[in-house]
Amino acid sequence: MAEQVALQDDGAAMKYFTDRPGAGRHYVAGAGFPAAPRGCAAIPQIPARLAALWSDCRS
Repeated sequence: MAEQVALQDDGAAMKYFTDRPGAGRHYVAGAGFPAAPRGCAAIPQIPARLAALWSDCRS
């Protein structure tokens, strides 16, 4: 519940979606709050090679 409130209040957690032509956006996974030290590399739904290309989603 605390995570849901934190997400709602400050939008601090990253959320990941697929966006396919004709199918629209679909929720894949969220990073949680606070984010994992490994960034999106810690999210099993995101392929490791993609996370690496995204620099583990660290900004």
